[in-house]
Amino acid sequence: MKRILSKLLLTSLVAVAALSAGAASLPSVASAQTPEIYLSTPVTGAYVERGKQVTFSIDVNNKGSVGRNVDLAITKAPDGWNPILKDRGFVVRSVWVDAGKSESVDLQMTAPATAQGDNEFVVKATSGGVESTLRLLVGVKEQTAQASALVVQYPTLTGKAGSQFGFKAELRNNSEADRTYGLSFKAPDGWDVVFKPSYEDKQISSVQVKSGSSQSLDVNVTPPARVQAGDYPITITASSATDKTSADLKVTITGTYQMSMSTRGDLFNTSATAGSESPFYITITNTGSATLQNVSLSSSKPEGWEVTFKPDKIDQLDPGAQREVAMMIKPSAKAIAGDYMLNVTASHPQVSINRDIRVSVETPTLWGWVGVGILVIVIGGLMGLFMKLGRR
Repeated sequence: MKRILSKLLLTSLVAVAALSAGAASLPSVASAQTPEIYLSTPVTGAYVERGKQVTFSIDVNNKGSVGRNVDLAITKAPDGWNPILKDRGFVVRSVWVDAGKSESVDLQMTAPATAQGDNEFVVKATSGGVESTLRLLVGVKEQTAQASALVVQYPTLTGKAGSQFGFKAELRNNSEADRTYGLSFKAPDGWDVVFKPSYEDKQISSVQVKSGSSQSLDVNVTPPARVQAGDYPITITASSATDKTSADLKVTITGTYQMSMSTRGDLFNTSATAGSESPFYITITNTGSATLQNVSLSSSKPEGWEVTFKPDKIDQLDPGAQREVAMMIKPSAKAIAGDYMLNVTASHPQVSINRDIRVSVETPTLWGWVGVGILVIVIGGLMGLFMKLGRR
């Protein structure tokens, strides 16, 4: 009997010891109890790009049986982030929370340009001696170099002065956030650059591109009307709050070949004496955008006349430049007084121009008197002949 009682007692002690050991291994319930006032948020950590704003929605919870006024404060924040608590357009310092309810406030902050790594923020709620803190972690995401890209299909175009050059560009936003880009350009003086959305006839200076999307752009470039031939670089840039991207364009002007002919007083008529050389001055002007070289001068004239040019060739005439040429006109010595037409031509392999010049020829004074004498003799002879015939 004693042995049986001993075994029963030993078994009970072992059971009690086992229960005690099991109880010791259970987690502490008290440490997991939720206070009457506490802060919560579904997202406790996030990444943000430099210059971007991030917002956390924080719930202020009241698990008690009476409503409470809860004071809120940001007790820890890194320099330069400028965090604030906002709700309904106000900067919040306290909220009223009814029993068994919750109120939401927004914690807003902006990552400074120098931010890096992980950054800790702590928000504290206090009400009637009850405190609750919420720890948030914001990491700065290093943006890849190709977050934004500006791609031009044909970056070099060629044409003549006075033409408009149209480039096709695509602005890509490879970042994780929507971005607004300001559009700008750098071009030589007098050049005009206009940005338009593709297939739309409106000028723009900025464009919004959603994350992972792109925007097609028409870039219309207009050079000055009198631009000289050559290569002209142009840079277009799209800038957002966090980065910028650019593309280099080039316009090659082949130049236009044009020239004009004028005279002193803008009159294309002159006078000359038969058998004598008289000067007449013409001016050749390069009205195009390309340099003219080896401009030759020639004339179409009546038979027996002599026309020479000083100089007879213009070696080089830059755009906008002009050169006066002396045209020496010598009518034939046998030319009868009257008006004659000359044609003057300025020639270049790419362009030529010609004008008619009216020349009024006068006979020399001596020959004029000889002519008068001959006329008097002829008239006198005719009168004598009429008188002689009249007597018969």
